[in-house]
Amino acid sequence: QQQQQQQQQEQQQPQQQPEKQHEQKCCSCSSSCGFPLSSLARKWASKHTGLEYMKQRAGECLVKVEPRSKSGHFGSGLKKIPMKFGKLIDLLAARSQQYYLTTQQEEDDSPVVSPPASYFKGDFPPYPKSILGNLLPHQVNIWMGCNKNGTSSGLHHDFHDNLYVLLRGRKQFTLFKLYLRGTPSKIHWNGLVDYTKGQRTRDDGAHMAEVCSYQLRKAEEELEQLRSVSSSSMSTSLTALIEAKEQEIEEYMEACLAEELKDHQEDQDHHHGHGHGHGHGHGDHDDDDPPSFSKIPPQVLKDFCRQYYRKHHDQHQGDNTNNSNNNNNNNNNNNNNNNNNHNNHNKIKNKNNTKQKKKMIITVPKEFCRLSEATPTIVTVNEGEMLYLPAGWFHEVTSFGVQDEDKEHNGKGGGRGEGGGIHLALNYWMYPPSTTNYEQPYRDGYWASVVRSRGIWPKNSKKREEPNGKQSKSKEEHLIRTTCAS
Repeated sequence: QQQQQQQQQEQQQPQQQPEKQHEQKCCSCSSSCGFPLSSLARKWASKHTGLEYMKQRAGECLVKVEPRSKSGHFGSGLKKIPMKFGKLIDLLAARSQQYYLTTQQEEDDSPVVSPPASYFKGDFPPYPKSILGNLLPHQVNIWMGCNKNGTSSGLHHDFHDNLYVLLRGRKQFTLFKLYLRGTPSKIHWNGLVDYTKGQRTRDDGAHMAEVCSYQLRKAEEELEQLRSVSSSSMSTSLTALIEAKEQEIEEYMEACLAEELKDHQEDQDHHHGHGHGHGHGHGDHDDDDPPSFSKIPPQVLKDFCRQYYRKHHDQHQGDNTNNSNNNNNNNNNNNNNNNNNHNNHNKIKNKNNTKQKKKMIITVPKEFCRLSEATPTIVTVNEGEMLYLPAGWFHEVTSFGVQDEDKEHNGKGGGRGEGGGIHLALNYWMYPPSTTNYEQPYRDGYWASVVRSRGIWPKNSKKREEPNGKQSKSKEEHLIRTTCAS
């Protein structure tokens, strides 16, 4: 009877829940890793209601948008323009291609989730621990723009690990494992590039002066705990621990002073044009781009990739042709002498293929001559897909809008829109790991203390109005506390 009941339940289950099964199939990560990608896409990326929903939630939020350069791409270092998020949405809805919402340049002590992303509290997890494990979050951003033929971000690299979640449109990433501009002081094992003088940055991105301050504060707290023990129970061993901790504090104080002097000297060199400072941000650089941004124009990079893949495609075909001809030659050697002409023809063909290979030279402008030695990898990210990009990898992102939106917009008349569809993404930046231990990716608690002091959400962030919002909030904050504690 139990077996019969179980069979009846299995037969009834597909008929009772067809929509849930379809949703899990379309977005398996929603059920397997806990990231609500399908729910987020329905709210933000819906063709008919997505923009109106985002405007309703965060329309009054003030953002800084990046203007398109005269050459037609972004990432050129132009100063960002402040405007309300609702106005940006109206411009994008009218198919304006002149602005791009990128990372918002907040202070180092600002919360992890900053506006306008913070206005959507409850729509997405502030930190998807089920995907990222114990890596600690640095920043969460919304990326939003509109274009018809694809716009370039420019070739650059980041100083944090990146989880990129595409909700609308299409993105093409051209990746280079390493393509440096400038002279870094060190390239860490995890890919992080240090441009400071004297290797002032650790492999997890922490600046040495800030680490010394953290170690000093931690030692002082430990000393207070030791001194809080009752004097009546003071033992010889405890006295020795206090003396050792006091000596340790003196050493940290000297180290902090030395790092502050190095910072002062580095800032002076930077103001006189002899260095790049220790900042890792993407600030507004009108005259002097940071070395994390390449000077290679997007069109030069595009031409190089086209030549590279054409060369390797032709070589692959040539190798297959040569193998086929060699097999024919071996078979013909066993035939009569009447096939000698055919063998000679194949030999001549092989020589021509060799000459063609020698002629396949990739040409690039002289100022970017080393680009010809690089190896690009092109990855296309579609709606509902994620890309994990480690720190230090140079990449150029070409963004494409949704084509069917463009046809629908033009079919309705659409006013004076420029054509093109909207692309929308959410990304998480994490502090790069300093160890290969999955459970403990950092050597100490420095970044955990930073995340705790910064907080995850701004104090005035709007709460989700759905009935289960409080429950989801407490669960997300518990994940952050658990990660910081580890």
